[in-house]
Amino acid sequence: MIFIPEAVLATTFLLVLIGDLLLPNRHLHWRGLLAAAGMIVGLAAHAGFLNQTGTLFGGMFVQDSFAQLAKFLFLTIGFLVILMTREYARKLEKGEAEFYLLILAATLGMCVLVSSFNLLLIFVALEAITFSSYIMTAYLKHESTSTEAGIKYLIFGAVSTAFMLLGISLIYGGTGSFDLAIVRETLRLGTIHTEPLMIFGFLFLALGLTFKMAAVPFHLWAPDVYQGAPTPVTAFLAVGSKTAGVVLFLRIFYQVFNPIHANMAFVLALLSAACLVYANLSALPQTNIKRLLGYSSISHAGYILMGMAGTESQGVGYILFYLISYLFTNLCAFFVISLQSAHQETDNIIDYRGLRQRSPFLAACLLIALLSLTGIPPTSGFIAKLLLIISAINQGYVWLALIAIFAAVVSVFYYFSIAEKMFLQDPHDKTPLDTPVPIRLALYVTLFAIFVLGAMPGPVLAWCVKAGASLF
Repeated sequence: MIFIPEAVLATTFLLVLIGDLLLPNRHLHWRGLLAAAGMIVGLAAHAGFLNQTGTLFGGMFVQDSFAQLAKFLFLTIGFLVILMTREYARKLEKGEAEFYLLILAATLGMCVLVSSFNLLLIFVALEAITFSSYIMTAYLKHESTSTEAGIKYLIFGAVSTAFMLLGISLIYGGTGSFDLAIVRETLRLGTIHTEPLMIFGFLFLALGLTFKMAAVPFHLWAPDVYQGAPTPVTAFLAVGSKTAGVVLFLRIFYQVFNPIHANMAFVLALLSAACLVYANLSALPQTNIKRLLGYSSISHAGYILMGMAGTESQGVGYILFYLISYLFTNLCAFFVISLQSAHQETDNIIDYRGLRQRSPFLAACLLIALLSLTGIPPTSGFIAKLLLIISAINQGYVWLALIAIFAAVVSVFYYFSIAEKMFLQDPHDKTPLDTPVPIRLALYVTLFAIFVLGAMPGPVLAWCVKAGASLF
């Protein structure tokens, strides 16, 4: 029962693969339905066995409150991205079924990743995510921007993987084991001859994980890849890949490397400030909405790192709440962008002129997502940012909290430039935009989550704090 979400995803993967081989092309739409159904079954099964905790495979696989919450996020992301892909699929020349298989494989990798308590298993799970992401990013072979994005993502990903492997090898050299329980015990004993290896291993692991989080110093790939990748892939990278990197960071550096992490808190605070300042200033002149959201993703990594600079379990809960808010807010925006992309050749911000006249519903959804990304009440983004700023102040980082407030003010200008075009300018093309029923329902779900988390954050926040406390 501990392994049931992963078992359901693996079974769905095989069923989609076999169905693609056996069913004729006229039944292609069943692949997407089957993949979405697998995500729903996985969510239901995971919820049904929520009290099941423990370990498997000699302690390599851990199911605790932290992993349970993260898997809910991953399965929700996978389901919503598959819904987005079904409407975007007509832009895929061929290989629709393979696209669903890649989403399933990446989601399976994320679920395994958050429960991994062995460095080799962590590496295998990460590669399942990154290799699937490389292929999906370069999936539109007829578009040079997609191919370029895939190559850039691969190069940066290879470098970050090299840093992670070096970190893993140094940790193995210091402890003689890949088991994180043994690594934690070695750190607790504090043997002198292993300390330098552990510190450098920590640093190289942290550098590698900043790639997954789209944080400084491995941030340069994000704007180009977000712009060139298919829109569902951009959404998946923005919420799925980033969330995977964050939860792995939290798992390793709070549960295992906490003694070293406490000494590196100021470095994380500096990285947070670098992300916030660089990303928000760089986003101001952008004219492509997906590229703008790439810089926005770097900025949000800064807020997350601000929470990581603290050492208390409550701060980890705040980060998890921020991830939930970020998930629904970003997917709300990307659903609108995906529908807009299906009717436009480009993703330029100027193409959103007069969206209010073409589709008042889509314009309202995108506006609410922008309000939440900015951090304006009563949206979830306001509560999420406020909690992290308070956490930074409580840890003594008042200067960092002021930088975060400055970054939020700067973000008003580039987020609301989109709103100004949607509501105050006339459209170039007045053709109405239809919203398919599945997308409309998905948008209702994301809007509901944005407002409920903003107005009544208590229950979800308590769940996040409890999950964060399981790491300590």
